[in-house]
Amino acid sequence: MIRSVLLIVSILYFFSAQGQSAIMFKSITYDFGIIPEQEGTISHDFQFINLTKDSIQISDIDLACDCLSPNWSREAIAPQDTGSVSLAFALNNRPGKFEKSATVQFNENTEDIVLTITGYVVPKSDDPLSKLDQRAEIIGYSSDIIALGTVQNNAIIKRQIPLYNYDSVSIGFDRWNFDLPSNISMSVDSVIKPKSFGNVILAFEPDENTKLGYQLYGMGLALDSIEISFELAVTVMEGVDSQVQMTKSKLVFDKSIHDFESAYVGEELMTSFTLTNFGEGTLSIKDIQTNCACTSAYINEKNIKPGQSTSMIVTFDTSGRRGRQYKMITVFSNDPEAPAQTVSLKVLLND
Repeated sequence: MIRSVLLIVSILYFFSAQGQSAIMFKSITYDFGIIPEQEGTISHDFQFINLTKDSIQISDIDLACDCLSPNWSREAIAPQDTGSVSLAFALNNRPGKFEKSATVQFNENTEDIVLTITGYVVPKSDDPLSKLDQRAEIIGYSSDIIALGTVQNNAIIKRQIPLYNYDSVSIGFDRWNFDLPSNISMSVDSVIKPKSFGNVILAFEPDENTKLGYQLYGMGLALDSIEISFELAVTVMEGVDSQVQMTKSKLVFDKSIHDFESAYVGEELMTSFTLTNFGEGTLSIKDIQTNCACTSAYINEKNIKPGQSTSMIVTFDTSGRRGRQYKMITVFSNDPEAPAQTVSLKVLLND
């Protein structure tokens, strides 16, 4: 009897604490305790029951931080039925103590309810092994994407990619293959000792003939039946030396987009863009690239003196294409402030 009275008093107190909403959460707070950052994302489900006489539905959840991701019962909750709200918290780059809240809003005349999660995130260790997110059996490595970023074609870039041997014996890669141009070289440590690091060394040595723009290359390493594949991503821009910088060129287009409005499938469309050099030095056009083989661009004069202009003729073969079309043309030049500029075509193609 005493236990029943205590239970009734506890429920009444709980309603008072949450407001007279008649929507009862089992708990409105949750403490995760101590969590290592490398867990990535954690989540907790908050359960509730509808003690009203009508069906209710969650209309929205207002988050106090974009580090939270909510999920909730989307359907209407009938009287005496239960629902849930799940809060996921992203731990990456958020070390230390945290307290995050979310406000649950319902579609009926009920008070909003605030849910709170707390805990402490232990930051990733400085141990280099903690930075190896990928593993191929006995070989650990950080990523299968090697991003060199944006580089100039007059600079040498070197990148070291660590590999870790988890095995108890030394290993050596017996073969490797790659699809790299002659100006990108790769070397691999011949032997990696047990429980030790080895390296892949990449050297990017561009020259005047290096292709400009975004490039993606594949390469791989193999040890017996173990194979590791990498992709090397790099964006190459025209390099400018200090002397050119003093008398720099400046490329300006007369327009950034040409709208053909509408055309019929199979037509060959043509337009032109005017390029003007508003700088103090000669503007040199290094390359022109399009995002589709159906589009071509041609510039008659690739060295433009200060104050002069030239035309870029662009054609678009619409054969086999339908609907709204967007095509891009990127011009690479020695403009030190904007070495890659893009203009666009758009058209609606009809049968």
